[in-house]
Amino acid sequence: MEPGYFRIAYSELTGTTKFAQTSYAYGSVPPVSFSYVSPLDGATQQPTEVDLDWEDSVGATSYDVYFGTTNPPPFLVNTSSSSHDPGTLKYGTTYYWQIVSKNTGGNTAGTIWSFTTATIDTTIPRSRTGLKITGSANYV
Repeated sequence: MEPGYFRIAYSELTGTTKFAQTSYAYGSVPPVSFSYVSPLDGATQQPTEVDLDWEDSVGATSYDVYFGTTNPPPFLVNTSSSSHDPGTLKYGTTYYWQIVSKNTGGNTAGTIWSFTTATIDTTIPRSRTGLKITGSANYV
């Protein structure tokens, strides 16, 4: 993008109008940090099929995703999306993750967040082979 400028007009008490001019270039400053993330920091009993999600960072052109069971987490992938599917996770495990917003002006590192997966399978149980439920229910 082309560099640009803006002008500010102001008047002194004497009635004289003056102008101030400042130049800027798009992408010359690091992206703005963000606060919304999912799963929430410190969340527990999370499913093993969870996506990492964060709000778009103003000015970001890509994101480095850091993810793992160690703190600080290792680099995983660079993406232009504001979400990432880390795959099927292990039960009862604490995971750490961090997002670094990037553009040509620099990087803005987010906080390191953590969450813990459920200790048991929390999905709806499947019916067992050979199990037959019979009978009826009466409601009064």
